[in-house]
Amino acid sequence: MSGHVVEPPRCGTVDMTDVDAITDRMMTVSIPASADSRNTAQDQLCTGNLEGESVATQLKELNSQSAVMQGGLESRDEAHLTFREVENSGPATSPVPFEPPSYLNATRAEEVLVYDENTKEHFVAKNVLFAKNKDSDGEESVSRQRDQRAYWKLPNKAPIETRMGHLEISIVLKRCLRNDDTDTEDEKDDSEEEDDIVFLLTDQRVAVKVNYCDRMERSLHLNAENPLNEIAAQKIVGNDHPHVLGVIEVLYDGENLNVVMPYCGGGDLFDTVDEYLRSHPGEFGLPENKARYWFRQLLQGMHHLQRSGICHRDLSPENVIITGESCLVIDLGMCLRIPFTSRDGNDGMVTDVLCGITRRLITPQGQCGKRRYMSPEIWRNKDNFDGFFIDVWTAGMILFFMLTGQTYLQPFDQIFRCVTTDLPGLLKYWNMNLSHNAVDLLRGLLAVDPKSRLTLGQIMAHPWVTG
Repeated sequence: MSGHVVEPPRCGTVDMTDVDAITDRMMTVSIPASADSRNTAQDQLCTGNLEGESVATQLKELNSQSAVMQGGLESRDEAHLTFREVENSGPATSPVPFEPPSYLNATRAEEVLVYDENTKEHFVAKNVLFAKNKDSDGEESVSRQRDQRAYWKLPNKAPIETRMGHLEISIVLKRCLRNDDTDTEDEKDDSEEEDDIVFLLTDQRVAVKVNYCDRMERSLHLNAENPLNEIAAQKIVGNDHPHVLGVIEVLYDGENLNVVMPYCGGGDLFDTVDEYLRSHPGEFGLPENKARYWFRQLLQGMHHLQRSGICHRDLSPENVIITGESCLVIDLGMCLRIPFTSRDGNDGMVTDVLCGITRRLITPQGQCGKRRYMSPEIWRNKDNFDGFFIDVWTAGMILFFMLTGQTYLQPFDQIFRCVTTDLPGLLKYWNMNLSHNAVDLLRGLLAVDPKSRLTLGQIMAHPWVTG
């Protein structure tokens, strides 16, 4: 960050034996949820009568059937539940395990023939990834589906290293038969020979996250980041929401698990704030209208995650990527699948958002995420927590960062104490002028006690957000 770190004033200490005393000034409004009722479609889903559909498709259909919206939220929506209501729904439990992600068998061809419609010429592309299927006799062969795609790694673009492998930018190739190339001299009759298959060059790009299977196996239980859970979560959230990055397909090439995702060419939200401060010396953060623009989109992404039963657990400006005039939540490697009380009424049985009735608290799962945005309950790692309310806290710190250019170094340090006990005094000491509504919203987001923290529904209806 180009802006200097501003020293905080001396603020009172946080007495963790009485967090209610800290947050009694912070706004909280209880909006009781309506009585739970699930429609026939959900009954069919939980009994296995809706087959052949993705979880994301099922979620979309179920949500659309009950779409009585107010401020973008349904009348019966998890975003309206307060912490106390979740706490009263049953004993805390572990997160719901993710199902192992499905994938397609694939290959990486050293060379393939590609046709360029613009030049009307063929050329050879190297290192091309594409899926395979099986012939009727069980032998693997190249699929001849005309809508199937392949991915050509950009030859002059260096891969980006990741914890589990690398990320590469690829050009999408569309599979076709050579006799589709009607303008070339090397036409051939339509046949079933593999040599008759070529790829059509397109102008579309994707990002391919290449996870090394040997590295995943060694690292799977060493840290909170789980690439298999990330893939499973991306499949749950789908690929059609404008503010959450989903997955196009997953391909296993015999050595690596390749996750194909939409390509987002911009930087992240941290870069956006940093670049603004570099170009506007003397300013301490984004103007409120700019921060509001990005924050609204972040809230929409969070709402989609909540409706999908997913807690991100690692929200940060670095995990909000900018593409054009839109932003997307990325990096679900540390996410959790929220537990819900089973429909059979047995408190000991939990399930996911599709088949559950009421959301449950989660038992401590260890410290997770970036310290500058980590919620106090995750930092302490002693209390049962609600997955959605820890994401609300991190969203509050993201907004605080956008508006002030500052964060604390870790929970319960000096800046943290000032933010949570005397935010107006801290801003005055820093000579930062924020609107009354902005300060009011930040205080509701950054309540140390999650019982006093705003719900996502209350945030989306807040005057600063709607203004």
